[in-house]
Amino acid sequence: MLSLTPTHDLHLRLYKPASPSSTKLPIFYYIHGGGFCIGSRAWPNCQNYCFKLALDLQAVIISPDYRLAPENRLPAAIEDGYMAVKWLQAQAMSEEPDTWLTDVADFSKVFISGDSAGGNIAHNLAVRLGAGSPELAPVLVRGYVLLAPFFWWDSEE
Repeated sequence: MLSLTPTHDLHLRLYKPASPSSTKLPIFYYIHGGGFCIGSRAWPNCQNYCFKLALDLQAVIISPDYRLAPENRLPAAIEDGYMAVKWLQAQAMSEEPDTWLTDVADFSKVFISGDSAGGNIAHNLAVRLGAGSPELAPVLVRGYVLLAPFFWWDSEE
């Protein structure tokens, strides 16, 4: 578990296959669901999914926290998703990076995914950054995978 931002006490977890290949691995962000008000990257179902993703995709999986409602109103969770991607950029550019990550990760092959509220955050990142955003160099986002993204609107407005 790594600290994403001490200000908001947010963390992220990194997963990789037990026996990674000799080539660098793609990076796959997984942002948990929970309707923006429950859920955690530390929940057993989330962790088990990340273990399975690491093994099946042969990828480094990054699972970040985000601030939950109602204590934190939107767009706080979306900003936290953005900070998680900027954290990856900082690792890619650091003179003293976390070698557990940088020795195996290919920063030019990044995918961002999430389910439910996490799918909404991934959608907002796609709108903000698109694919291949120069803002994230040397990190290169190749695509987004939205898993049953949560979108809600008030029909009275």
